[in-house]
Amino acid sequence: MMQQTIFYQYGNPLVETLSGVLTISKTFEQGQSDRLCITSIPTFLSFPDLCQFLFSTEQETSVKSVHILRHTERTEPEHLFLLKFATKECASQFHKKFHGKQFTTLASETCELFYVIDDHICSSISTSPSKPGTNETDSISCAVCLDMIDFNSTSVLTTLCNHTFHTFCYSKWRSSCPVCRHAQDPSRMMNCSFCSAQTNLWMCVICGVITCGEKNDSHSIQHFQDTSHPFSMNTENKQVWDFSTCSWVHRLIQNNSDGKVVAIGENLQHHPETDYDNEHYENENEQALVQSTLDGIVQDYTHLLVSELECQRMVFEERYSKMELELANETKELKNYIEQMRQQVNNYKSIFSQQEKEKRELEKKVEVQKLYLNKLQEDFQFAQTVNESLKKNQQE
Repeated sequence: MMQQTIFYQYGNPLVETLSGVLTISKTFEQGQSDRLCITSIPTFLSFPDLCQFLFSTEQETSVKSVHILRHTERTEPEHLFLLKFATKECASQFHKKFHGKQFTTLASETCELFYVIDDHICSSISTSPSKPGTNETDSISCAVCLDMIDFNSTSVLTTLCNHTFHTFCYSKWRSSCPVCRHAQDPSRMMNCSFCSAQTNLWMCVICGVITCGEKNDSHSIQHFQDTSHPFSMNTENKQVWDFSTCSWVHRLIQNNSDGKVVAIGENLQHHPETDYDNEHYENENEQALVQSTLDGIVQDYTHLLVSELECQRMVFEERYSKMELELANETKELKNYIEQMRQQVNNYKSIFSQQEKEKRELEKKVEVQKLYLNKLQEDFQFAQTVNESLKKNQQE
């Protein structure tokens, strides 16, 4: 069995960096490991593109977790793709399907999958006051879709900066980390659009053009003069400068300790492009702090209003449920009463039909009695006539 040892790192250097050792084997017997590793990823293929290449709706259920790692023994930036499957059989089927498969039809690079024999963390270096090894998204929610992350039922992906998302959500993301904005691919460095400089870069907030600052060739000022786009953001500290008013316009910046977006602080440096009045800057900073406080109050009031509206919604929904239940009971009672009335009507109809039948029978009897009475009257008249005739004969 030919084994290979790979040293790797992951984590945001501003927060925490973890180092580990990965033992892989290309000739490892199938069905003996539930983890696979892609050791070489082409530079033209981004991580979201790689996720779309590997995962489909059917396969995503078998992949439990994906971890992006950074190779530490290579001179050029290179990454590893560590995949953990639900079962060893799923890993074997995945290996059969994708091992040796071309990433794209226009490139000759193929997907090389290795079985993972061992993986363990060697060291952890924390550069922030937070607790080492913590993951901000652990058992909270995915920053892309804002749904809760269920590690038992869905496939999750952990980026280089140690933030976790749904694999499907991250495959649709086309930028840096959604949480800390840490660049996932250091090999793709930003350059000035005019002189290809890679330091002291500024990005136009309006059109997105990358330009260099005064320390290089001041192409950011040239871009403002050519296009009248006033707002430019420093790519390192995320501060926004307005060339039209020669002042900072941001109220939120990125914290250097943990990479989070926080309110503007008191230790911001001056803009390197122009001479800026320190007293005016402090006043503007105080105004920004006051505005940030007001925004916090507005946010708290909005949260309170939303919570109260939610309580009112629950109360009215409960009342509506009670009224709906009462209406259903009344409807049921009315239906029962109508059914009883129908039964009584049917009974009366049967009684009426029976009485009609008896009436017809009695009418027939009356007709018979009338005929019999007429006959008796005729006989009586005949007897009277005979009697009178006899009396006359006797008198004569």
